[in-house]
Amino acid sequence: MVKDYAYILLSSITTSVMLFSFLLGNGLAFLLFYLTPLPIILIGIHYNWRYSLISSLITFFLIFLFNKNLALFFCISIAIPSIYLSYLTMLSKKFNETIEWYPVSLIFSKIIIISSILCIFGVFYFGTDINTFQANIEITLDNMLELRPDMQNNLNNNSITYLIKIVAPIMNLIIMITLIVNLWIASKILDYSKQLKRPWPTLRLLNLPPYYIYAYIILLIGAILSSGIFQIIFISLTAALTFAYTIIGLSVIHTITIGISIRPLILAAMYTLIMFFLIVIIPIAIIGILDFNFKIRNKYFKSIG
Repeated sequence: MVKDYAYILLSSITTSVMLFSFLLGNGLAFLLFYLTPLPIILIGIHYNWRYSLISSLITFFLIFLFNKNLALFFCISIAIPSIYLSYLTMLSKKFNETIEWYPVSLIFSKIIIISSILCIFGVFYFGTDINTFQANIEITLDNMLELRPDMQNNLNNNSITYLIKIVAPIMNLIIMITLIVNLWIASKILDYSKQLKRPWPTLRLLNLPPYYIYAYIILLIGAILSSGIFQIIFISLTAALTFAYTIIGLSVIHTITIGISIRPLILAAMYTLIMFFLIVIIPIAIIGILDFNFKIRNKYFKSIG
């Protein structure tokens, strides 16, 4: 029991240090900041979600002593999502002697919902109308650029206007990627140390519920037809689902290239293209969308079976 309390306290202190590291402003600090959910998720998966809750409460009070706004940010953006994801990861039902774990695909879909909700909160935090939103984003960018005068010299008014338009989609993608990466790292650490209680998931079967494709169509239409602050929201949500279907498209490609002798070369070329030409994610996302209707991976498994 004492050992358990020690782990909770260690998780709380580590999370607090990682969160405050953001104030240092260097590359390592940013990396630690984005890994802030890791200790909470890690202890939640290893023990249970209640340990994540206790650890988060201790962290909240530690941060609250120094900065109330940062404590609120931690609670909404980091603690609650991390506790919820650790709960879903270890959620299971027992049928006879078989344990059925909560599907990874549904955890993936919940991450999209969480990141989208947080993004909407973030948009409305900066303004409930487009003029207020743009003004507050511009002020925030100016404050950030004061810390980096070298970047400020390279940006003109058109660049700042462009940044204002894409800040919400980027916010949504960062939240989604942060949650996915931290959950993956936590599970991988426990799997490597032989302490992961659920089997390591088959990620090549990753998918989204069918209704997501209809939501995607509605969001695309909304992004085209709407205006003002609602267009910003529709675009950010569309970007999130585009990224999600890109991941599924990658899963499809990973699956259908199994057994091909030049598979490593194909995958390396694909990821290289993505790194240098982001536009490549669009056809990959289309592959992910087509898998919804044509069941590409199912047909592949039947063909080799």
